[in-house]
Amino acid sequence: MAAAHGDRYAALNFAREDVTRYPEGSPERIKLISEDIPRYMQGAVTSKDADAIFAMGGLLTFPGLLSDPLPGLAWMLTACSIGYDCSMANEDIGHGCVERGMCDPNMTLRESFQREWPAEPFARVYALEQEITYKFRAGDVDGLQEFMRLRAQAIGRVDGP
Repeated sequence: MAAAHGDRYAALNFAREDVTRYPEGSPERIKLISEDIPRYMQGAVTSKDADAIFAMGGLLTFPGLLSDPLPGLAWMLTACSIGYDCSMANEDIGHGCVERGMCDPNMTLRESFQREWPAEPFARVYALEQEITYKFRAGDVDGLQEFMRLRAQAIGRVDGP
């Protein structure tokens, strides 16, 4: 399925699997987080590939990569804003709930977040998504870097937040 989405999407999804596979502090994990993931994220942003942006958001929700998972969720919603199918009918979003008759195929990821979450975290994700989407559409790659900066501890260094 990843191959159908494209190389950037596949690379980001494989990176998410690899983060869980490699032990913390291992050379493979350090290389993945310090070199590969930033390169994959940069490729997703410069390509403007909505599928890859969605995969990047999913990766950034992984515990420990960012100090706060909300920017990862905001990237996922940005993908929705730029053309990714964020309806429950999409298997990546609904995980088969439509086929099982457990959800409305027209409900979107944003609507699901808004329905299920307390107001404050949803408002934070929504505000982040608006800022990310604005900078993304403006082509402000430098301005997007703050939403892509991985925690130093995730890489194996202790000199960062």
